Amino acid sequence: MNLTHNGLLDNRLKLWQPCRASHGYRFNSDSVLLAAGVAAQDGQLVLELGCGVGAAALCLLHRVPQAQLLGIEIDPSLAQLAARNALENQMAARFQLIVGDATTLPLPHQPMVDHVMLNPPYYDPKRERVGRAPQARFQPTDQPLASWLEPAVARLKQGGTLTMIYPSNRLDEAVAAIPAGIGDIAILPLLSRPGESKRLLLRAVAGGDPQRLTHLPGLLLHDADGRFTTQAEGVLRHGKTLNVSLSRP
Repeated sequence: MNLTHNGLLDNRLKLWQPCRASHGYRFNSDSVLLAAGVAAQDGQLVLELGCGVGAAALCLLHRVPQAQLLGIEIDPSLAQLAARNALENQMAARFQLIVGDATTLPLPHQPMVDHVMLNPPYYDPKRERVGRAPQARFQPTDQPLASWLEPAVARLKQGGTLTMIYPSNRLDEAVAAIPAGIGDIAILPLLSRPGESKRLLLRAVAGGDPQRLTHLPGLLLHDADGRFTTQAEGVLRHGKTLNVSLSRP
């Protein structure tokens, strides 16, 4: 596999990943935004489904310096790169990797987790044209989103959160896939420009009200000149926390 060595968080992290010509997902700003939206605190355990080369995991561990992360990755070559990246960024002691299928969640001896995060495969070649196929996260037709969420939520502590990134035009599908026993759903649109959202962050709480769904003001990523907005730059370059929470009455 041909590799490139790329930076995240203004080069605070350096990660190996497959080159553009290789088959396999390359990280992008979605990984950073996902990690920034997880409500993790020091001492907590976060489970990531489909962790790839560890981009989102290491961004989260950088932001929360005493958190622990458990990553599941089905591709042994990507899991190997994730382990290498964790070691080279001095986070290997806090990042446990398991090679396996996230839809079956092979964690018989693992404790319950405080948070779950995922950037699941969502491009369906039968439904969408994908311009950058080597970088796309293709959705296997026999693995709907619910098959990822149900086993993970079963391992989530009461009051813990599920955070995922998903296409905005498939919000109804994402909400419908949320398993029973989880609610207080918050939706944060990620706006490439005012009024235009291609991705969203969804957060739900174990034990929350399943009827409560709130649309939060979107995060505007770029200003009129195409540069990052101040808030987006704080998240994408400086590792700031992204608020995806509901204020209770």
